[in-house]
Amino acid sequence: MPKKVRDVSGALKRKGFLEEMRDHRYYVFYRGGKKTSINTKISHGETEIGDGLLGKMARQMHLSRLEFDSFVECTLSEEKYTKKMIEKKVLE
Repeated sequence: MPKKVRDVSGALKRKGFLEEMRDHRYYVFYRGGKKTSINTKISHGETEIGDGLLGKMARQMHLSRLEFDSFVECTLSEEKYTKKMIEKKVLE
């Protein structure tokens, strides 16, 4: 089911991602004030993100689609997300 850009963007910013404006809106995950390799993007001018792009964003963030939905709905906290990334060896 599509999600509103403001909901996805807000969840990213609340949970350690910083927005970088370029040709798209890029979101980069920071841990302990340091930039990590985890990032995703949203196109300018979009108001909703369709299922296909939500799936791609989930993969870029090393999450399943169900986990990504939990991330956006705030049932997956920044701490839990960080722990998952450490378990998956994406972060040290």
